[in-house]
Amino acid sequence: MDNTPYWFLDDYKNDPTVISMISALKSIRKTFGSKSNFYFDYLLTNIHFWHFKTEATSQGEELYITMNSRGEQLSDNEMQKARVLPSNELVQYGQEWEKWQTFFWRNRTKGKANNANADKGFNNFLSCIEGFEGFNKESNLNISSIKTYMEGLMYICSPEFKKKLSTIYADLYTGWFDSFIFCLWNEINTYDGKWDIIDPRGGDKKMRDEYKNQSIARNKSMLFWSWMAYFKKKEKEIDDELLIRILHFYYIRYQCFKRSSTSIDTIINAFISANGKIHTLDLSLNEDAEEEDNINSRTFSDEEILFSKLYYSEESNIREIESCIWEIQDLPYFIDGKGVGDIGNIVLRDRRLLADDGIFIAVVTIDRRKKKIVAKPKLTSRGFVYVKANRDLMAESASIIVKAIENNLAHKEFDWNNLKQDVREDLSKYLFDQTKRHPVILPVIMEVNQNRHR
Repeated sequence: MDNTPYWFLDDYKNDPTVISMISALKSIRKTFGSKSNFYFDYLLTNIHFWHFKTEATSQGEELYITMNSRGEQLSDNEMQKARVLPSNELVQYGQEWEKWQTFFWRNRTKGKANNANADKGFNNFLSCIEGFEGFNKESNLNISSIKTYMEGLMYICSPEFKKKLSTIYADLYTGWFDSFIFCLWNEINTYDGKWDIIDPRGGDKKMRDEYKNQSIARNKSMLFWSWMAYFKKKEKEIDDELLIRILHFYYIRYQCFKRSSTSIDTIINAFISANGKIHTLDLSLNEDAEEEDNINSRTFSDEEILFSKLYYSEESNIREIESCIWEIQDLPYFIDGKGVGDIGNIVLRDRRLLADDGIFIAVVTIDRRKKKIVAKPKLTSRGFVYVKANRDLMAESASIIVKAIENNLAHKEFDWNNLKQDVREDLSKYLFDQTKRHPVILPVIMEVNQNRHR
């Protein structure tokens, strides 16, 4: 050990790992003596020290795979790391990879999971990325694509994005987002299936049958591939409001067990080009005959187009209208149903009412502790009556709402469900008497000083 071996790197004296290895070898020699000693010969033959610097060799990651000595098989994300890290940027992307692994470690128990480490979630999301890239005919998965989707996931799950959501929709309904994040992590941390969905377009019957049989993975693609497509396509800064609308659109599709993977690219392009106003698109282009999971071979359902019209029917109140409809969609049943043939009479009734008689939204703020209304009812009607031409109707409706709320506030046993039910019943009776129509009535009761609404 007195002479420096020719294979040592020039800077070995500055490398604590190399110095420690040399120190260990010197200690062995000092303790066990000369080469004639049996123990010395045994140790020299059976103990091997390996050291390499990933930034100093283009084969660093391959060596890492070969020399891993944990006594267990390497995880998929480690194998993928070795395949995709560029040899000329090992240090930079190696650090990125560790940051991603830490992210999955911190979130390993979210959803219904109880994972011991980050591997399950990290492996699953990498598989999701690989499936998405393959579906879009990308030949080889590369580190820049992985970085795009990883950063997208980290942004959506960040406190910063949730704060922006709360700011954009201040004092409005955003409860769906927590459910979305829960579903997202539950799929990442627990899904055991595959993501290699086949694109059946232009294929034969065998390919289409295989696509149909991948219904579970296709449904899960609603929750991931949608926003992944957005992050892949965006050319400028993130449009948070548009991203929120995309997330909600596909959250509803996921919950309704929609499975149209083939239309994701078309729909994201539509959201970007029309800035979310999908009802303004040329409906003659709304055909997707290749996708059997779409109703009547249409990219957007009639209800999705109807909702878009409702959202933008009054530019100054877009978010309020969205919030109210989103709250409806978070009821135990969904306006769009959950598959064909299994929707009940109540759902069918509300679908018909929404299409035929429109929606009537009442937003009121109360102080339950002081038992009083602190902000008069704000009424919005879509597809029912024109507000400005029916001022008397709206004024009397507001009075009926105030009376129903005051009656409930006066009771000792206050109950939110009873309050909203009374508002619906009293208002429904009056509106039918005046118009002979039954709009869907949505009372949104906001509570002052509680930072919540009902």
